[in-house]
Amino acid sequence: EVAAAEQTASDVDIVEVRVRAQRFLVTPTHQFFVQEPGSNAPAILKSAAQLTTDDFLFLIDGVVESSVRTAPNGRELSIPFMEFLGLYLGDGCMSTDRIDIAHAVDEPHMPYYRAAAGAEFTKRGQRGIEWRTSKPGYASFFCSRSAVAELKVLGLTGVAREKRVPGWVFGLAPDLRQALIRGYLDADGCVEKRGYLQFVSASYGLLDDTRHLAWISGVRGGCRI
Repeated sequence: EVAAAEQTASDVDIVEVRVRAQRFLVTPTHQFFVQEPGSNAPAILKSAAQLTTDDFLFLIDGVVESSVRTAPNGRELSIPFMEFLGLYLGDGCMSTDRIDIAHAVDEPHMPYYRAAAGAEFTKRGQRGIEWRTSKPGYASFFCSRSAVAELKVLGLTGVAREKRVPGWVFGLAPDLRQALIRGYLDADGCVEKRGYLQFVSASYGLLDDTRHLAWISGVRGGCRI
């Protein structure tokens, strides 16, 4: 049970969260899995700034199971689609009618993601989006207003420092959550010698989200900026 969640005196915004004999110093946006008072609902994510003394924090022990395989817009989710979303979180951006993915020249994972997007997205209601590579080969893009609209509806918005893992992703089946992590790993991550995943991002929130997603999906991960 949360004993206190108070702002500390500091040059940066820090919240001290106390739970019985333990305490945590975190940023106000750091998220915890909590059970709200008098609720039988599943655990939800709350930022440190939103915690109350009635909340119960959950310790994660193993994979959090779920059978949900549908996105909020009704799309039946596939592994390649979730992997593409992960890649987009790290290396993607959008304009009014265009999706761009930044990458190294001749990046070996890009043929897979081009094929995945081609199978999942449409242009003018028809399958067969056309990928193009910008000169000198550091980005690929395709044009599709419907794809841009769908990514916005699913919460994949914002510039690099504002990107977050959409909240609905945390409630998906484990293999779909893991698929998003794999895609994000191709964009902003690496595997250390000890087998740990490491991610680098301009978004503190995205790293926090990725850490929590890894924990509930049975993936060991370390995050740095």
